Amino acid sequence: MLLAVLDHVYVQNFINTSPISLNRNNLIKIKSCLKEFSKMHRWNERNRPFRLERRFEFESYELTRNFLDSLGDFCEKAKRFPDISFGKTYVNINLFPESMEKDAPLTDSDHKFALDIDQLVD
Repeated sequence: MLLAVLDHVYVQNFINTSPISLNRNNLIKIKSCLKEFSKMHRWNERNRPFRLERRFEFESYELTRNFLDSLGDFCEKAKRFPDISFGKTYVNINLFPESMEKDAPLTDSDHKFALDIDQLVD
């Protein structure tokens, strides 16, 4: 979504010699997209195989356990199960494409799922 908005602004700016007038609604949308984009930078995108990965670190085992419990409940409801490894104060998540096709690329749905996981700790 962010790239679509920014691409639109860039293309419009490139085509028009005059600057684009951004109204309040567009600025709010861009701000929201930038917020999501910055959250996605917490996830590393890998290509072999296609996946998103992130390490969550916690100050105590109790916080780690609470996150794992929340993550488990969330994944059960979503019927989607990423690869998870963890230790006393960290959790590593590998999120593969929802599509089971060989070499399926990551989609907006995969990125949305990652952002939803982020909401468990934010």
